[in-house]
Amino acid sequence: MNRTTRVERTEPRNLETHFRTARAKMRTIPLTLLTFMIFVAIPATVATAQTTGVAPEVAKQTPALLPKLALKGAVAESKSGVQYHKVILTITNWEKYNTSMFALPIGKALPATACVGIKSRVMVVVFSERGALLSGCIPIAQPDDLSAFSFLIKKGSTVPQFIYAVMSDQYTGAVYRSNLVSPLTGATK
Repeated sequence: MNRTTRVERTEPRNLETHFRTARAKMRTIPLTLLTFMIFVAIPATVATAQTTGVAPEVAKQTPALLPKLALKGAVAESKSGVQYHKVILTITNWEKYNTSMFALPIGKALPATACVGIKSRVMVVVFSERGALLSGCIPIAQPDDLSAFSFLIKKGSTVPQFIYAVMSDQYTGAVYRSNLVSPLTGATK
């Protein structure tokens, strides 16, 4: 009796297919872990890091309205014999800001800043449309201080076409950027 045993031979082409499939299965595990990290673990860590060590009242802070900047006017001013344009601005929606946003909680201190001697929680900084600093460290102690604040531009220097203001909460680190306004015409964009 002659029995023939059938031996299956694996051709190189089938081995390549086998290895490709095995590699794909091995890649699936790291990709699954990577996906988990991207969608679950990292956002949870970031959220925890953003609130860790922060006072409870800060973690619960609700976002404030964006400031609506407008030009109130401009006047000539002289300081130490140097002539300036005093640009007077207003945040038109200043009445909608809660006074608690400007008050520092009892027993809390403001972090150190570049604005030496400023004791108010909220500051306004004015920039040109291209981001050049025009005036920094304008203290805002209460919401109605936003109804009129000013900065100086030296006469003879270039007046930017548009400017914007940034309200900065020194206690929480939150910043609120306004719209653009022209210090020349009062036009907004």
